[in-house]
Amino acid sequence: MNFEEVWKMLRQCPLQRNILWRLSIMTYQLGDVVKAIVYRIYYGKEGHHTELKLALADLIAQIRILMIQTGLDYNEIEKLGLQRLMDFAVRRIRK
Repeated sequence: MNFEEVWKMLRQCPLQRNILWRLSIMTYQLGDVVKAIVYRIYYGKEGHHTELKLALADLIAQIRILMIQTGLDYNEIEKLGLQRLMDFAVRRIRK
């Protein structure tokens, strides 16, 4: 199964087709990432590594579904993001 197949199943539900709902889910998932990192800082890596991996996986899955929902290509956006990050890093190093 791939993300397109998952989206075909999800889009049968009107709520899942709502982009604001998708953004709400992504916000919730980002909160789980933040929580996992905070716990990792305060309590150490033991046991929180898995929680962080799951939180990141869930967030990435929601991002992928949003990209399919809006007709964007994941690989193209990933390359664009990497290029923008590289441009930023170069500017920061040159200052």
